[in-house]
Amino acid sequence: VAHYRADHFFAARNEFQHVLRHRPEDPTALAYVGYAYYREDRLRQAEEFLGRAAARSPDDAQLTRWLDRTRAERRVWETYSSLEDDHFTVRFPEADDAPRARFVLDLLADAYVRVGNDLGLYPDGTLIVFAYGGTDFRRITGTSPWIQGLYDGKVRLSIDEPVDEAELGRLLAHEYSHALLHRLAPGTPAWLEEGLAQLEEGRPADGAREFVREAFARGEGIPFEELASPFHSTGDRDRVELGYAQSFVFVNDLAGRYGKGTLVRVLARSGEGIPLSEAFGAETGNRLDELVEHWRRGFE
Repeated sequence: VAHYRADHFFAARNEFQHVLRHRPEDPTALAYVGYAYYREDRLRQAEEFLGRAAARSPDDAQLTRWLDRTRAERRVWETYSSLEDDHFTVRFPEADDAPRARFVLDLLADAYVRVGNDLGLYPDGTLIVFAYGGTDFRRITGTSPWIQGLYDGKVRLSIDEPVDEAELGRLLAHEYSHALLHRLAPGTPAWLEEGLAQLEEGRPADGAREFVREAFARGEGIPFEELASPFHSTGDRDRVELGYAQSFVFVNDLAGRYGKGTLVRVLARSGEGIPLSEAFGAETGNRLDELVEHWRRGFE
């Protein structure tokens, strides 16, 4: 499980396949082999192992969702083409022309350098990026209509015509940041990861700050504890927008005060198992709750 959570999928498969040699019907081992194959984009094998696991654990709702998603994605995957370089594989509809996918790959190459330099992170391996057309993005992800991209182990984008090149560049920088931060510290609170991702996409701070100030004045600020889990998929768009803005403004202020490098070191400590508040204390001299309280007082 540790290998899987660290995105070491080949090693995770080997460990669980060793278990299966002794207990060939173990549902947990079957499931994790399926999860690892899925993350490696080997969907036929993923469907096989997840199906075997689901047959032995029919009441496991999460496993059933994984299996359904894998089947749906495989149907789409089989109709898609791909382009790749040393760091990314972009999958796109065969009906689309390859130049658009090439443009996505070029933007990803830029993000690899720019975001990598900014965060000091250059991961090994290849990141899978789906550039969906039509209704495929909603069908696979089940997200709300205003969501245009997400990272769930693979980067998934909804790209419709006409393409806004600047907006697409920001979206790719945002989602690639998620991929880097997840590898550095799986389980990072959503507010921290979303805040850093928005920093990397280049979101302007002034408008977001005023939006948050007005929300606090109305008594509508969101406790950061409620922003620890992914909040982009909730049906309340106003709350989603405030969650993004509040996360961004807080993280932007922390970066301005301590530097992005400090925040990356906080995440690195967290990824090593140190509680997040202790990691902030070690790097900034202040516990997380103290930082939050100081920041909130600035809006009074």
